[in-house]
Amino acid sequence: MWSFEYPAALLLLALIPILIYSTDWQKKSGARLIFGFSIWGNSAAESIRNMDRTPKNLLIFTRILFWIGVTVLIIAAAGPTKVSKRKIYLTQGADIIIVLDESPSMSAQDFKPENRFEAAKSVIKQFIHDRKNDKIGLVAFSKEASLIVPPTLNYNYLLDSLKNIHIMELGNGTAIGMGISIALIHLEKTSSKKKFIILLTDGDNNAGRILPENAAEIARQLGVKIYTIGIGKEGETFIEFTDISTGKVYEGIYKGKFDEKVLQRIAEVTGGKYFYAGDVEMLNTIFKRIDSSEKIKSITRIKVEKEPEQTLFIIAALFLILFDMIFRKTVLKEIVQ
Repeated sequence: MWSFEYPAALLLLALIPILIYSTDWQKKSGARLIFGFSIWGNSAAESIRNMDRTPKNLLIFTRILFWIGVTVLIIAAAGPTKVSKRKIYLTQGADIIIVLDESPSMSAQDFKPENRFEAAKSVIKQFIHDRKNDKIGLVAFSKEASLIVPPTLNYNYLLDSLKNIHIMELGNGTAIGMGISIALIHLEKTSSKKKFIILLTDGDNNAGRILPENAAEIARQLGVKIYTIGIGKEGETFIEFTDISTGKVYEGIYKGKFDEKVLQRIAEVTGGKYFYAGDVEMLNTIFKRIDSSEKIKSITRIKVEKEPEQTLFIIAALFLILFDMIFRKTVLKEIVQ
């Protein structure tokens, strides 16, 4: 939004039509003569003779630029200012880490039109958009676990990182305990009073040196709540994924399921809740329930910031005015007295 520090200066714009008429468009002897702001050299008669050799359209064009420059200069005198409003949060939000399974089974195509992994990423993206003033991080795991983004308010960076993770980047396996542990390491250092983890997996823990139950006990001691989500339908389903280390494409029939009891225990120990997601709609509903149950009432104020913009207007105005003067003196051969 724009405003003016000295809006009264804009009243000078009303003088411009009068000045244009009196200097460039005044009629003399029944004929319209085009003169400069002043006659810079020759007598009026000499100027009229020169007019026959002057491309009138060029002269008119430079005079238009001149008056545009004068207009812009008046606007600059009015103090144009760019005004922006920014919301300042006076209360601290929650610290959240999403722990996402990227094992090969997450490529199962029972979450049409996408597979489990892409559907999960899509729902997580919407969850991030819905949160305000909460630091959100991302951990990915399969055979190994890795911090992708620590808890941050830079949601654009977080969303870019989410978009760029792929199935099987961390091997072939499901290390649920390691995924939780990596998240806890980084939540332990944060200062928010409300901390929680959203764990999303479709498999049984079969990798890593830390058992999910042990990781859950550590979370309880740290006061970190864990919401667990088991994703995927039971029975056979088609999978297709690319091994990023070799570029080889694998496809086939997958039959497997997650350990529901382990996920229930993790949630129960930490004061969280276990959910089952059999399709995209259920997964989206689950994230909305978590979002609504973990909202923090925010106290905010609006900060108004003003950024003066006179410099650009002054530079533009002087350029247009000087262009008119130089062009008429050099190209149109006017002589300054």
